[in-house]
Amino acid sequence: MALLKFFLRPIPEKKYTAPIAGAVLMLLFSAASVYMTVFFELPLIPVAAALAVLCAVFFRIKLHCLTVRLPLIWHIISLLVFAYMAYGFYSFPMGETAYTLVSAAACGTVCFSLTEIAAAAVMGFLSDGAHPESFAAALGAVFPLLFTVFAYVPSETYFSNSKDLLFVFADFAPYIFIRTAVFTLIAAAAMCTLKAEVFRIVTGVTVGLTLCVYCQYIFMNGSLPSALGEPVDWEKLGAGRAVNTAVWCLLLALPVVYAALTLRSKALGGNAAVRYAHVLAGLFIGGVQVISLVVMIFTSGRSLSAHERYMFDNSEQFVVSDKKNIVTFILDAADRHYFDDMYEKEPERFGFLKDFTYYDNACMMYDATYISIPQMLSGTEELPEYDLGEWLNSSWSSDPCEAFYSRLHEAGYRVNVYGDFAYNCNPFAGKFDNCLYQTEDTIRVNYDNVYKNLNALAAYRYMPMILKESFVSEVEDLDRAIVYENTSIMDNKAYLESLDLKVSDSGSGYFIVEHLLGTHWQAGGTVPERVSDCLDVLKRYTDQLKELGLYDSSTIIVTGDHGEHFGKDSVPIWYIKPAGAHNDEMQVSHAPIHHTDFLATCIAAAGLKKDTDGSLFGRSVFDIGEDEQRERLVFQRFGFDYAGEIEFKRCFGPDHQGAAYGYYFTGTREDLAAREAAGPPDIVLELSEGY
Repeated sequence: MALLKFFLRPIPEKKYTAPIAGAVLMLLFSAASVYMTVFFELPLIPVAAALAVLCAVFFRIKLHCLTVRLPLIWHIISLLVFAYMAYGFYSFPMGETAYTLVSAAACGTVCFSLTEIAAAAVMGFLSDGAHPESFAAALGAVFPLLFTVFAYVPSETYFSNSKDLLFVFADFAPYIFIRTAVFTLIAAAAMCTLKAEVFRIVTGVTVGLTLCVYCQYIFMNGSLPSALGEPVDWEKLGAGRAVNTAVWCLLLALPVVYAALTLRSKALGGNAAVRYAHVLAGLFIGGVQVISLVVMIFTSGRSLSAHERYMFDNSEQFVVSDKKNIVTFILDAADRHYFDDMYEKEPERFGFLKDFTYYDNACMMYDATYISIPQMLSGTEELPEYDLGEWLNSSWSSDPCEAFYSRLHEAGYRVNVYGDFAYNCNPFAGKFDNCLYQTEDTIRVNYDNVYKNLNALAAYRYMPMILKESFVSEVEDLDRAIVYENTSIMDNKAYLESLDLKVSDSGSGYFIVEHLLGTHWQAGGTVPERVSDCLDVLKRYTDQLKELGLYDSSTIIVTGDHGEHFGKDSVPIWYIKPAGAHNDEMQVSHAPIHHTDFLATCIAAAGLKKDTDGSLFGRSVFDIGEDEQRERLVFQRFGFDYAGEIEFKRCFGPDHQGAAYGYYFTGTREDLAAREAAGPPDIVLELSEGY
């Protein structure tokens, strides 16, 4: 209590306090003059003269003495604001180091001094001394808000998206918990300097904000996409934002009104429990958050303190075999519509694909990268039964998967897979030759990036709709916090710039899978620009194979992991050039092929097909007849008009973002669209994670 009183007391006025305040003020104006001269390119002497006049006026009216009357806790708050401003300007790239440091010092000093003056002026009306007896109530009011904003929402955001993130909980846990504790103590102490009636109203405002942020991220984000970082059409949310703002005003007003009533009513204000009932309500929310976070920490499926030890190494990403190559490009979200539209407008861009066959009746198994690529590369047709982690492990250890990679290795193939699939890479060891064990020497954590972007992602979730657009962030921003040496290149443009094929003399054949951003919105630009980038990559790759004399002996497969999200007839592209193929123009096949045909197709291309492979891998695309009537299964992210008729029991997330809606169809993509529009899904998978 004595320590608390020390922080709540004003600094004693002694004869040397004014000179100290004056020295600080001179530092302020000196720094400001240098800053204005450099930043605004103004002459130093007139700027210094003008500031000197302001300084004289400042001293004449003794405004600097105001800050002496502030309690120590408010000086600490001003210092925090100063540090934040200085850090903000220093971390912003502004050119030369000296210029950046001057800018940081000047802006920070200005901010510190102005904050001190403003606090002193305001506290003259709001404070009547120290009230340490209010500290417990102040803690109860501010802790739920700061714990929710600083600790719970960032942690919950991390655990909800941990499969997409490369860093671990231990990388940011000390930061969020220490920050919560420090700011809670500082805010509670500051509140204890307020007048009793002001204190009560401030507790109401604090509890109101707690209600607002809690209800926002739990109940009021339903109109936003479930996938983290998905684009948002903010203009279409105009009415929703107005309603959301009104709800915020209502939730904020309720505890404030209650606090005001307890001030006016002796019956309500006489009992402490009744007087601070709104604070108890906020504490209940805080307690729920604490328990929920503890449960998340102890039930997390991935390590909380150790980085993944296996990662894809890209040191051979542009290396091919001098013997035989089977190269697959999986272009993310490469929808057939996109490429058909480009072909209609610029058919000459597809001239380099003349030796390929275009399968215009292809479809995926899953409309989601996270589960589509494991299905393709493992060959599993087993459906996930809620637990996606268990399904992934069983996929990579399935009979088709084990047999496929064992046969390739026995035949002397090197298997190199490139991309960022956001999985635990340990099961890939022994199957993918470029999945290597990473040591701590090859892992670097940019903690500043983790803190800054995790805070932005969390703020995006709890901020009102009207402010969310200012806090848009992406998983990729967080992934940059963890730097592994030689990680795969996925960006289309970066891949194109780095593309320079080299030939290995190892004597092994190469089985290569390249997962690029393709036409996914994360690749940037418009859809036609993304398609154009993909075609540039494919053309340069095939041209370089020709220059190396390896084109004829290579099998090249170009497909997508899925089509455009949420489209009823969205299907991925599928082009194949078998080794030795020569055509005058690109061939077109109407064979009803499926992602489940991928392993069988690759085994056939490698010349490793056995008579008994039908039960293990199924049929290759070369064995499926033109216009064959084949029943296929496609899972969509969206249930279309019939999602509301489904009784969800344990699906991940309140908006069923972990659901996959399966449709059996026979025929073309038009038949798929008709089937999806005709009735409820044939299968609904309720999954343990969003995807």
